[in-house]
Amino acid sequence: MFKISNLLLSSKHNTLSIPFIEASSSSCVGVMGRSGSGKTLLLECITGKIKRYNGTITINDLVLNEMSVSQRSQWVTSLFSNAFQFMTSNVEKEIKYGLSPHSFDEERLNTVLKLCHLEHVRKLHPMDSSSSIQKRILMAIACLRDAKLVLMDHLDAGLDHTSTHILINVVDFLKNQGKTIIMVSHDMDLIAECCDQVLVCDSKASFVGSMKSLCEHQPILDVHGLQLPLVTQMSQALDLPLCTTLQEWNDLWIKG
Repeated sequence: MFKISNLLLSSKHNTLSIPFIEASSSSCVGVMGRSGSGKTLLLECITGKIKRYNGTITINDLVLNEMSVSQRSQWVTSLFSNAFQFMTSNVEKEIKYGLSPHSFDEERLNTVLKLCHLEHVRKLHPMDSSSSIQKRILMAIACLRDAKLVLMDHLDAGLDHTSTHILINVVDFLKNQGKTIIMVSHDMDLIAECCDQVLVCDSKASFVGSMKSLCEHQPILDVHGLQLPLVTQMSQALDLPLCTTLQEWNDLWIKG
């Protein structure tokens, strides 16, 4: 269980207040809002990059405030879209980097390489690959780490269609491993597909709830410049029950 209580933090350019939010294991929280609303600030607070803040952040009842950055890294995996700091000479070594030999599982590695469509580049130097492949390397690293909380900061930015679909599958894989994911993105369709609840930021937690509930609050969407997911727009245009995911859309037509 991941929980934030009475959080108040600020930087030179941003301030963020979140009274309360919690997320269970095997779930994903989407964080949305205009640029400068405090989304990345929240992730930096969780990782320990920002050390001064009021409030409490816990994972499985362990208080992150009381941990060092190195201690937090055992509980938190951070995937930042602009932080490609690769340490090894090929993709496979990079994904395995830092793993204990005793905990390493070759079968699991192959599963993750296949999931992230990296089998064909496993011997390629990470810096010789495209930005989409570099982000898929980060996804693979998250899949092999034991950390209970995975942070994704605009990881979908600049991804092609194939890599975006892979990201959705990776989120499902992480959920099945019992992990909690915090996903920052501007993509409503992606958030709708991946996330069990949504946090909308604007210097404060303006909204916390399900995507379906958010879609029913047009004033909040308007204030934050958010558009409805495409399937939601289609279901409204056809005067059908509200859909927010492709699965809900398909199920609606299968049921007739």
